[in-house]
Amino acid sequence: MENKIRILIADESAEFRAALREYLCTVGAEVVCEAATEAELLAGVSSAAPGIVLTDIWLANSEAVGTIARVKDLFRGKGKAPDFIVFSCCAGKDICAEVIEAGAAYCMPKPLDYAILKERILRLHRKRTAQAHPEAAVSEISKKLEAEVTGTLHKLGVNANIKGYLYLRTAIMLTVEQGGAMSAVTKVLYPTVAKLHDTTPSRVERAMRHAISSAWERGDLTTLHFYFGNTVKPNRGKPTNSEFIAMISDHMRMKFSM
Repeated sequence: MENKIRILIADESAEFRAALREYLCTVGAEVVCEAATEAELLAGVSSAAPGIVLTDIWLANSEAVGTIARVKDLFRGKGKAPDFIVFSCCAGKDICAEVIEAGAAYCMPKPLDYAILKERILRLHRKRTAQAHPEAAVSEISKKLEAEVTGTLHKLGVNANIKGYLYLRTAIMLTVEQGGAMSAVTKVLYPTVAKLHDTTPSRVERAMRHAISSAWERGDLTTLHFYFGNTVKPNRGKPTNSEFIAMISDHMRMKFSM
């Protein structure tokens, strides 16, 4: 797992806790505390600061709905409470709905499917990391987006040695990240790209048009069909700058859920 994920396991069965601890350790998680009762769980949350709590829905004389509420009270005004994954031998729809409404991230049946559990722990860990370090998360997404846009332009046959390639890459990334930039290509997008590359909007427009023309002449037909469909038919011209940017941006936005 990514980094070290701090986990508290709460279950009345020592055997169950041991088996779960052994599995979590093999995938890189750190079990910082174990509990058999709600009192032990609350003490462990306070002292060990886990990011995720894995707990049975029923501990001795307590149930998860109340436990989650009490943990939230402990953290009120003091930071983010740990995320809860609750499990039960009889986790019906009504029970799951109740614990989810109380604030649990997931409700799972016993015996646990470890593969699903791992995926859900990772998802919660990524979310917590992004919330704690939003700038780093945004930076990582931008890097992945840039790599994807670069690869797509290469596949489409846009010559990386011409200025239009750089302008198209910048314009696509701006459109994906800011969305509204496409609403005014001439008035907003071209001037923004021009400013970033120390040139003029008219040169940006011409260079983009030339880059798209070269792609239409030398690009891979299968890739062109994937992104532009009927636009690549011989009886239809190449897409305009705005059409080209919009089509690629839509694909990127869906891929990165932006």
